[in-house]
Amino acid sequence: MKIRICYDMTILGTYFSYSDSKTGIYRVVEEVLLELLKNEEVEITLTSLCSQAPILSAINCPLYVQNQLKDYSYDFEDTFRSKLGLEWFYHSIFEIYFSKEFQKLPKYSWVFWV
Repeated sequence: MKIRICYDMTILGTYFSYSDSKTGIYRVVEEVLLELLKNEEVEITLTSLCSQAPILSAINCPLYVQNQLKDYSYDFEDTFRSKLGLEWFYHSIFEIYFSKEFQKLPKYSWVFWV
């Protein structure tokens, strides 16, 4: 019988694109997740429950999953649904925002880049 776990990955989605933020709690949450994913006795569902910005987490967490967890088996439960069906729009904006090219730009220049 497998152990079923729901894992809050909010911190991973929030900071995965920032290279200078991958210390402390981020590293602990990521390492625990990776070890759980390696264990065949664990059935894991990833979610984002504790964010102050649910739209941001709803976009960032799937981006983290797509980029960092390609080789693992898991379920992902989205915690945000747009009443107007705008998830595609939020996703495209945040994908640009978290790109390495955008993060290298001075913060005051973002209006001109998008």
